[in-house]
Amino acid sequence: MVDIMIREKSDYATKSDIAMVRRDMATKVDITSLDQKMDALDRKIGVFMENVDGKFAMVFEAFLGLDAKINAHYKEFQEFREETNFKFDVLIERMNGLDNRMDRLESRMDGLDSRMERLEGRKIGLIEKRS
Repeated sequence: MVDIMIREKSDYATKSDIAMVRRDMATKVDITSLDQKMDALDRKIGVFMENVDGKFAMVFEAFLGLDAKINAHYKEFQEFREETNFKFDVLIERMNGLDNRMDRLESRMDGLDSRMERLEGRKIGLIEKRS
């Protein structure tokens, strides 16, 4: 597993050779463990992203449901508004008709008042003539 470099004329590895092999092994172990950690991190990030994606999908579905409800209520509100506007138009027409009738009655009352004044004037004139 571990390759020890042997110098040409020596059968034994020197301390520097062993240190170099250990560094190489440590580097290989560090890279392997780093790869494993990265793979684990990638899996965790993937799970997290799937979780977030699922929550966004749920929120989107909720917004679609709310949009449908708002549209339904908006249509009901529009119908109510049209009905209310119609009723107000009818009331305004009736009030205008009553206002016209009141104007005619007032003019008739003014005419009757002027007649009464003339009659009272005649009555006073007749009473004065008799006296």
